[in-house]
Amino acid sequence: MQEANGAFDLHFVGNGSNGDQPLDFANSVGLAGTWRGGVKTWPVRLSLETMSSADANAEHLYGMITDESDQAFEARAQGFYFAALKGDPKQAARFVHFPLRVNWGASHHETIGSANQLAANWHRIFTPNYLAALREAAPHDMPVIRSQYAMLGAGLAFFTDKGVEVLNAQQ
Repeated sequence: MQEANGAFDLHFVGNGSNGDQPLDFANSVGLAGTWRGGVKTWPVRLSLETMSSADANAEHLYGMITDESDQAFEARAQGFYFAALKGDPKQAARFVHFPLRVNWGASHHETIGSANQLAANWHRIFTPNYLAALREAAPHDMPVIRSQYAMLGAGLAFFTDKGVEVLNAQQ
């Protein structure tokens, strides 16, 4: 994962309960590694905690956003994800709730109002940098932000019960 002035290099940390399964968010207890910024490097350790039913709908992960199943909700995110990686604006638009807000950094954004407008701006939005970051994301077990969005990757896309509504473009 990268951020403006440095990069994290993290790996999952387990407690042995994963058996022979690879570690992931569901079976790890945290993340460990380093953060490098310029010539400095710092150690990083993050612990993962499970959410209680007071924090989220215990029945399913996206209960604060929708009543549909997690699988149905994630199917839209996955549809968008795979269409974007294939470079298919028509297919990706099926999973967008227009108008789509595209943020270009902290101070500038634009609104994409239709599938045709998305296709016309496709290569400007879905740059090689954006697609590289998207490849690193997982459209599964996405965190819920402010009880209204599921976040893909480190803020690459935000989904509601109607589809993706916000993209943070990579410049």
